[in-house]
Amino acid sequence: LRRRQPEKPPTVLVRSSALATLAGRLCAGDDLERIAHILRMHDERPSLDETRIYEAQPVIVGARGVREYRNCIDTVVRPGDRILELGCHFGTTTAILAEAVGPGGYAMGVDVGTSIIASAKEQHPTIDFMVGDAWGVGGLARLGPWDAVFVDVGGLSGADGTLDALALARSLGAALEPRAVVLKSKCLRRLAKSLTPSP
Repeated sequence: LRRRQPEKPPTVLVRSSALATLAGRLCAGDDLERIAHILRMHDERPSLDETRIYEAQPVIVGARGVREYRNCIDTVVRPGDRILELGCHFGTTTAILAEAVGPGGYAMGVDVGTSIIASAKEQHPTIDFMVGDAWGVGGLARLGPWDAVFVDVGGLSGADGTLDALALARSLGAALEPRAVVLKSKCLRRLAKSLTPSP
C-alpha cells in the first residue's frame, strides 16, 4: 500500500498487539533522543513475572550505514556494560565499543570468517574476538550475559531484510536478554520510521 502511493503514502491502521508492542520498542538509528527515552522506560520497568514475560524484549534500533550504527554507541552503551558485536569484521567498531564500556566493562567481537577474526585479533590484541555465527544464539548465550548486542551482518538491508532483522532481533532478545539490540539494517530503520504505536 505504501509503495503504490509514494507521493503521499496512506496511514494504515493495524489491530495487532504484537505490532503495537514492536512499535513501542523499535527506534531508528538517527533518533537518539527516542532511543534514550525508550531505554529509560526499559530501566523503569518492574521485575518481570510469568504473566508479563513478553515484556522481556529488548529495545531494537535499526541503523542505516556504519556512521549511524556507530553513533548509537554513546546512547546505548554504558560504562561497565558487557557488549557483544556480531559481524565485527576487522574489529573497528568492537574497539570503539570496548572504549565506551571502559575498564570495568567488556566487549567481544564475533564473525563467521576465520581470516577476518585473525586480522581483528592482530589489529586489536587487547580485545576478545571469536569465530561464530550471529544466528547461533545458543552458543552466544553461553558466552555470558550481554547488556547490548550490536549486529552488522549481511542480508539485513536486502529485499527480505525486515523480516530477517526482526527474526534475528527476536532470537537474540530471547536467548541473550540484552536491554538493546542495534542492527545495521536500512529496512529495519525504514520500518521504525513508519510504525507508530497506539497511545
